[in-house]
Amino acid sequence: MFENMNRAIEVAELKPVVDRVFAFDEARVANQPLASGRHFGKVVIRVPELAQAPVPERQETSHLRG
Repeated sequence: MFENMNRAIEVAELKPVVDRVFAFDEARVANQPLASGRHFGKVVIRVPELAQAPVPERQETSHLRG
């Protein structure tokens, strides 16, 4: 079903409506229009490029081992 929806969005060339864009450090402020319902469209939080860097591989550890 999700694939069908994505295909329909692509075929119809639908584009999201962006109401406002906030910097990452304004995330709390960005929630205000959402909480109040005063937004029309998407509220975007721009993530710094550093946060988009690859995540290092996690070493296998477990606190359950005896």
